[in-house]
Amino acid sequence: MTSESGAQRTLTVKESGNIFGEASFFDGLDRVSSASADTQCQIIAIDHALLTECFSREPELAVTMLRYLGRTVRMLSNQLDTVSFLPANRRIARVLLDYDEINPGKPISCTQEELGNMTGASRVTVSRALNDFAHRGLIEIRYRRICVTDRAGLSDYMADGAEE
Repeated sequence: MTSESGAQRTLTVKESGNIFGEASFFDGLDRVSSASADTQCQIIAIDHALLTECFSREPELAVTMLRYLGRTVRMLSNQLDTVSFLPANRRIARVLLDYDEINPGKPISCTQEELGNMTGASRVTVSRALNDFAHRGLIEIRYRRICVTDRAGLSDYMADGAEE
């Protein structure tokens, strides 16, 4: 999302096969966020009439879409709670855990700056937190990839209220 002043906040990082922009389909309003690609990709637009027809033929598709929307609302609610109430290191841990829950075992493909945009933390703060997590054996840092290697340990870190 981009504010009126031009500040940007990354809401999430999508992987291949994910959808975005779905809220506009349901409420008919303009999108409130935008997307950019960091890699070569193919975007497939699905218009309202086609999706409505698909829902009529395959009602289970509508149920699947509602589940997806529920997860999106939950993710955004968690982000709001996280940014509002947690110190930066725990906000970063929360984002890593949330991603790993949705994509178990898959590396998170983002830069430290993007992770900072998601958590409201500076790139320096993100770097310190990630290095601390790596030192504790909770994650592995690779080029533009972060792998959660100890989900339980990262959860314990969150629960223990680790200091910044």
